[in-house]
Amino acid sequence: KPAFTVDLPPGNYRIEAVKGMEYVPVSQSFTVRKDNNGSVELVFDRWIDMNSRGWYSGDTHTHFLSADTALLEAQAEDLNVINVLATKWGELITSANEVTGKPSPVSQPENIVFFNEENRHEFLGHTILHPIKELIYPLSWGGDGATGTRGGYDFPPMAYQADKAHQQGGLVTWAHFPNPHGEVAVDVALGKVDSVDLFTWRDAFLTPMVATADLPSDINRSIPGPIAWWYKFLNTGSKLPATAGTDKMLNTQVSGSVRSYHFISDGNFIYDGWISAIRQGRTFVTTGPMIFLKVNGQPVGSTLKLAAGQEIELEAEVRTFYGRYPVETFEIVQNGEVIASSENERQSDVLKISKKIKIHKSSWIAARAYDPKRLPYNIWPENDSYAEDQAGTPSMAHTSPIYIDVPGTKRWSVKDAEFLARKCEEAIYWANTKARFHQESQRQEVIALFEKARSIYLKR
Repeated sequence: KPAFTVDLPPGNYRIEAVKGMEYVPVSQSFTVRKDNNGSVELVFDRWIDMNSRGWYSGDTHTHFLSADTALLEAQAEDLNVINVLATKWGELITSANEVTGKPSPVSQPENIVFFNEENRHEFLGHTILHPIKELIYPLSWGGDGATGTRGGYDFPPMAYQADKAHQQGGLVTWAHFPNPHGEVAVDVALGKVDSVDLFTWRDAFLTPMVATADLPSDINRSIPGPIAWWYKFLNTGSKLPATAGTDKMLNTQVSGSVRSYHFISDGNFIYDGWISAIRQGRTFVTTGPMIFLKVNGQPVGSTLKLAAGQEIELEAEVRTFYGRYPVETFEIVQNGEVIASSENERQSDVLKISKKIKIHKSSWIAARAYDPKRLPYNIWPENDSYAEDQAGTPSMAHTSPIYIDVPGTKRWSVKDAEFLARKCEEAIYWANTKARFHQESQRQEVIALFEKARSIYLKR
């Protein structure tokens, strides 16, 4: 907490303190002499105050934290919301008795601790259900991997769990998007998913993943990285805001080191307002840089109705403390294609882009920032070693989209729709050949659900 004591033998020392993303880390050297009870006071400088701008931070995805520890970590990381998720790991169930549908009693006005739920299936996917009033069972299921139970069954589908969350007034976020990805294309098509955790581990801009399902060679097995896959959903008509969480389970991970910021227009910070901002798409995700975008003066999450050929004005800005969170490239994308960019050759803390373009068809527009420098905050050890691709996330940020509707046109990419239809086919193949059900009628029920989603991607 703010003050603490530590016993040190005589010698020379250096102490460093860090407080989340918005403060400059501070350090000081000092000497301990024999029989010396000294003190060191460290004072932080804030390089940006996001709350004063109406933006409130949160980590959507943490585990294994008590309420008091979650509050302590949220305060230390200057995190407005910390979402601790109940779930099941084989026979181990965590945090189940903490889910009440209300902020934890330990919460403070600027640091809210909320217990919610993660649904987990090794093939179908993982989803965050928040806020929920009571647990939705099963917490995890299936027969393979760490999420299920040996010999377990693969019913219900994730879509049914999403329906139960929505019935409670909750919101469904695809955790550590897109993996596991078995049902993600199905559930987005059917309107079961409200947001995706675009940033979690590693580099969201890369495409390093391969399929985990045991599928025949004639089925397309390529898996885009998080951003490329998200763009496919946006290019097929979905309105899917970006959120972010660390999936903190270990002390090598820092709560809030991957986070989303949510805009609350009236500045009245409460948990319901923070959730409402997700529903409105007023979010951006970051590992450090702060990123902003407006189209014709309207913020992210907005939908503009315009005539074909009408000119629009784009205004984007990224602010960062370059010494800690460098930004190499700053870009605006339209339907996934870069339409404006700025290279940070001078290593500036602020980059801006202003551009006018003509709109000819329905589109989505977003801003993104990137630097390949890996940050040592959300590290996941693999096989008792720290592999290169496990060495933390890079410095990156991405806004949720602004949508533009032009009469007579749709946000629809045939190529992306075909890709997502193939992902539905993978799920259908799994349900036909790999999944275990209590009765055959359940298998046919799930296959019909998956085929319905596939038809949505193909009908246009």
